[in-house]
Amino acid sequence: MNILIGEFSDINITNQITSLCEADDELISFHVFNCDYGLEVYNNNDIDIIIIDFSHAECRNLLDEVVKINPLQKTITISNEIECSDKNGCVDCLKNLNRKRLLNTFAIEDLHNLIKNFDSKRCSYFNSFTDIFDILEDIMKRFKACSYNKYTKTINIQNNNIGIKSFIGIINILNQHNIKYEIKDITLIQLRE
Repeated sequence: MNILIGEFSDINITNQITSLCEADDELISFHVFNCDYGLEVYNNNDIDIIIIDFSHAECRNLLDEVVKINPLQKTITISNEIECSDKNGCVDCLKNLNRKRLLNTFAIEDLHNLIKNFDSKRCSYFNSFTDIFDILEDIMKRFKACSYNKYTKTINIQNNNIGIKSFIGIINILNQHNIKYEIKDITLIQLRE
């Protein structure tokens, strides 16, 4: 199975995907770092799946160009962006494209399973970007000093330097998505619906 891998903003994600392809003899990876080279690789090889960070400008351009060639190209988009990779939204993506989405906090086993079973999987985040309560647990994974309790709708934050940086990042996400919240103290945020 030929996998075209676009450049990722987070080198750790690139390394994880590379290690996965090296560990599975059935996966052959092609790494590309810009749109022109990506199109050359795409046009000269039988690419089964593209794995790409759509928030990276060159990869976004590559994604747009590939859609012009083959809108049904199997594509896995990975990003820390909390939005659909199709600018027209999830419904349009489901109807007109062949994409699945992962947040950059994915487990490598989940990516491997998605690659191997692409056709039988549904996008885990279909219509979740309009109500991020549905994916808040996954979003919180990027903040090492935090935990989210979906039953009490509280975010607990460690009281240290990492926790303070996480606190600021979480507040930014909540504000960006117009989620009402109450700061109980520096270690506890209560979410409101």
